[in-house]
Amino acid sequence: MTKGFTLIELLVGLSIFSVAAYFAAPSLHRFIQKQHLTADISTVLSLMNSAKNEAIKSNTKITLCGKSNTVDCSRNWQELKVQSPINNQLLYSAKLTGNYRSVIWSSFQRKASLKFNARGYTDHLNGSLYFCHTSYPELNRVIRISKSGRATIYSDKKSIGKRCD
Repeated sequence: MTKGFTLIELLVGLSIFSVAAYFAAPSLHRFIQKQHLTADISTVLSLMNSAKNEAIKSNTKITLCGKSNTVDCSRNWQELKVQSPINNQLLYSAKLTGNYRSVIWSSFQRKASLKFNARGYTDHLNGSLYFCHTSYPELNRVIRISKSGRATIYSDKKSIGKRCD
């Protein structure tokens, strides 16, 4: 007697696996997008801390903002940069990996950047960074930055408001 599976057993097993994969795929996609969001928020917080530490260490203002094709800053923070005012030297940069409709910086006087002074404080009042997800509105987030440079993450619709609608 030979050992192994018959063709019918293989087809039944394959069909059960296919049906299970069909129903699991949307949940898996949402899980992956949530992991990208978590990684992107960690990246932004890490860059903020690096900029703050660099400002204190170098005793100068350090700018964190969205990358643009020019030297200027962009309010779209899909790609970020940390730069020194000395020759606009690029210190750090990063690109976010999630599927976002927009990642927009909003602050006092509509400034496009977040600047840390030599004491580690921001130069202006509170600002907010909005992560507006393309596919899953429940993954929308906002990072609020206080004048002292402290970051707080919010996920409730009240905090996000109509920015991501």
